[in-house]
This record gives sequence, C-alpha cells and structure tokens, in this order.
Amino acid sequence: MIEGFKFKKKFGQNFIFDKNLIASILDKGGLDDSLPILEIGAGAGTMTQELCERAPKVVAYEIDAELKPVLDGLRLKNLTIKYQDILDVPLNVIEKDFDEYNLVANLPYYITTPIIFKFLESKKLKTMYIMVQKEVGYRLSAKAGEKEYGIPSVLVDCIGNAKVTKEISKTNFKPVPKVDSCMVKIDIKRDKYNVDFKAFSAFVQRSLAMRRKTLINNLTHNGGFDKDSVKCAYAHMSLKDSVRGEELNTGQFVRLFEYLKTKKQM
Repeated sequence: MIEGFKFKKKFGQNFIFDKNLIASILDKGGLDDSLPILEIGAGAGTMTQELCERAPKVVAYEIDAELKPVLDGLRLKNLTIKYQDILDVPLNVIEKDFDEYNLVANLPYYITTPIIFKFLESKKLKTMYIMVQKEVGYRLSAKAGEKEYGIPSVLVDCIGNAKVTKEISKTNFKPVPKVDSCMVKIDIKRDKYNVDFKAFSAFVQRSLAMRRKTLINNLTHNGGFDKDSVKCAYAHMSLKDSVRGEELNTGQFVRLFEYLKTKKQM
C-alpha cells in the first residue's frame, strides 16, 4: 500500500500491489518484451517496475500528479513518466517517443472505449495489453451472435484480434472494486480488412444503434440509406430482410459498408 495516499474515485484508481500476480498477468498475455512499452496509468508503479525489468524502454502516463513522489522514487533508468491525461495528448505527440511499441494499461470503465479507439488509429502500435472490467473484456472479444457482441466487438475485430488472456478477481485490487477484471490482448492487424476506419466506425455505430430493430431499420432510420439500396445490398450478400446487426460478423459488416458506400457518399 502507499502510506497516506487517498485513492480518487474520479480517476477510477484501483491498484494491484502483488508483484507475482503482475508477472503472471503479463506472462499469460504473452507480453512481447522486445519492444518499448507505452504504459497508461502507472498508478503505484507495481506494473511499471515489472515492465521496466522486461522491456528496453517504458514511457508511462499518469493523470494523478500526487503519485509523483512514489513514481519518481522508482529511479529506473529506462523509465520516462509524464504526468498528463493521455486523452488530451495528440497521438502523433505520444508516438514521437517510439518507432514501434506495445501498450499496457489498467483502464477504468469510463475511459476504456476512448483509449482503445484512439490507439486503434495508430500506425506504430503492435499489441495492446489492457486490464479492464471483466464484462468489458468479453465485449471487446465477442463474436457475432454472442450476447456480449456489439459495436466495440466489431470495431476492435476490424483492426485486430482480441482475446481475454486472464481473469483477475476484484479482491486483488486496493481498494476493492465492485466487479472483477480481466486482461485483454489485442494484436493489431492493420491490413485485416483495409477499410476506412473512421467511416466504418460511424457506419457500425448507426447499424447497431438500436439492438431491437432490424438492421434495415437502423440503416434507413439512423444511417440515412434508402431502403432500395439496402435491399439491393442484402440481395448481393444473400441476407434476409429480418436480419439484425448483431447477427453479422465483421467481414459481413465490411462488405455491406463497401457496397453501400458506392450508393451514398459517407
């Protein structure tokens, strides 16, 4: 524990102090320690120390400047710490420190999606290792037809391959959160579909805007496509009019996106 430190709910601070558990989490994730690492949320530095022992260089971002005495006290030669909110730092500025790198993060719920999608646009990132709430982790790695499948599942799968590598009980954190966590590994595969990610992201969000509606309703009411164009695309892909968005896998979403893009400027 950090003597006298007051944990801040606004930053979603829940730290792991067990060094053996940290090592196990990284081992289970198959951390590639040949590359420099960008760490988001250095916290008390337990993970930071382990990363510095494995990787040639670690650049860590920590939003809470009150942790500065603790983290600066680590005195690790291959560590650079920046006391900033990484969401406020442009990606090109962050990546000036790297040619190619891996990302390791322990993310509170409220910034999980913004962080992930910010870095999915990176051209230098190789792999993400992110510790998130358990249900969020399974949502990120879900496949078509599964209960957890939704917008994050499709967009992550469009750019990479996601897998839950280890579940972590809430009792391992201080203070103890309300839910369990898990480590998710996302291997970035930029040429997986070669799609315009920003435009595709908007398309998927409109397609899955209302889960109770059919996909054709979402596309015509939320997406702005005319019904004839959508039905033509359905015929081209052998889809039924009753199909719902959560039934389509990522490849099908990409095909539908590319076909409708020719019918409408997106």
